[in-house]
Amino acid sequence: MSRLSIQNVTKYFGADTVLDHLNLDVEKGEFVTLLGPSGCGKSTLLRCIAGLAVMEEGAIMLEGRDISADLPKDRGVGMVFQSYELFPNMTVYDNIAFGLKMHKMPKDAIRKRVDEMIQVIDLPNKMNAYPHELSGGQQQRVALARSMANQPKVMLMDEPLSALDAKIRRNLRVELRNIQKKLGMTTIFVTHDQEEALTMSDRVCVMYKGKIVQMGTPEEIYTNPKTEFVARFIGNYNILSIEELRLWNGDIRLAGKQFAVRPESMRLYPLLETIEDLIPCFEAECMITEATVLGNIMRYVVDLKGLKLTVDALNISGKSGLGIGMTVKLRLPIEECKVLADGGV
Repeated sequence: MSRLSIQNVTKYFGADTVLDHLNLDVEKGEFVTLLGPSGCGKSTLLRCIAGLAVMEEGAIMLEGRDISADLPKDRGVGMVFQSYELFPNMTVYDNIAFGLKMHKMPKDAIRKRVDEMIQVIDLPNKMNAYPHELSGGQQQRVALARSMANQPKVMLMDEPLSALDAKIRRNLRVELRNIQKKLGMTTIFVTHDQEEALTMSDRVCVMYKGKIVQMGTPEEIYTNPKTEFVARFIGNYNILSIEELRLWNGDIRLAGKQFAVRPESMRLYPLLETIEDLIPCFEAECMITEATVLGNIMRYVVDLKGLKLTVDALNISGKSGLGIGMTVKLRLPIEECKVLADGGV
């Protein structure tokens, strides 16, 4: 039996369908991410699970019990929001202890539990600090500890890192994931950030217009998108029709009408370079029209008979010999052409 089972959940806002008969099972200790653009229904689903939004159809089962009609405080679910929602007039200790006091836990038990949470979030010297004395990352960790203190059966996180700057955000991703693993905490995480979803999750659910359009491990989602929407959203895929593939030299015998090609799966070579690679490839001559440094990645845009393609390569200074305006050889391994569903979203 799954820890959490979302069954046929449907939610309307006026005439708009926000969640469309959505189903999802989450196992105990699993970290599942809902990934999608703004307005796809991911935050609304979280609010339905927490009891902060009323759904029109379906059921939410927690350990086999239907909690759909329960009040938020009775659901056994914790939630962390994008905004930290800490009480500004309370210390870190009192913020974490707040929910425990509301449940009338004995003082000694509260102290013990808060001490445990302080150690988990690694803020032992901040117990008496106030929120304004903490960094954004520290405040978010306190918000997480406050939700974890009540030992919820499922933790919900609604874009908790989006208000942080890039460096703190990357560090806190690792910290959150380590805490989740250490506690075996069943977690549903909402984000629109593809990198965040891929680096943190056991499973990723890509959402579009109130539905889960693809679900799988981060590797499955990234390497095998099933539809054009997923391919365009999850990475910087090139989307090619069978007609566009025929612009290349090679034996075009692929089944399908549309294909996704990762930019790092293609290779650029100077025209006169000898290639000893034996992998079956499509090959073509093209011109480099753009070259952009993206840290450790060099991103090229090439023109192949009017077809614009993005090609990524490791940025090894002075080693590529490639530049804007050069005519080069482009090779695409046939196995890297991922077939997309016809007309799928």
